Amino acid sequence: MADSRVDDVLPSFIAKLSWRTIMLTAFGSLAVGIMFASYWLEGRSKWFVLIFAAASALTAAYSGLVAAYPITVIEVLWAGVALRRFVRRYRAEAVPATR
Repeated sequence: MADSRVDDVLPSFIAKLSWRTIMLTAFGSLAVGIMFASYWLEGRSKWFVLIFAAASALTAAYSGLVAAYPITVIEVLWAGVALRRFVRRYRAEAVPATR
């Protein structure tokens, strides 16, 4: 009967990765994917700008966890800029309560 070890199923380079590394890579990929998609859709709604800001913050967290500190700083700045853009756009699109 065949042995059902992980090494037999996965390529050898993946089998050698720790569970933490795999989960961290998945988290970073998801954060960057959300960032990309929300940036692409920003023209459709101000809420995509806010999602972009949150995804940038998640990407900053990821880069901090993998000790890529220059990227962490850049992503924190991106998150701040996007949050500021959201606030400006939210105020610009707000309907005045009284006229």
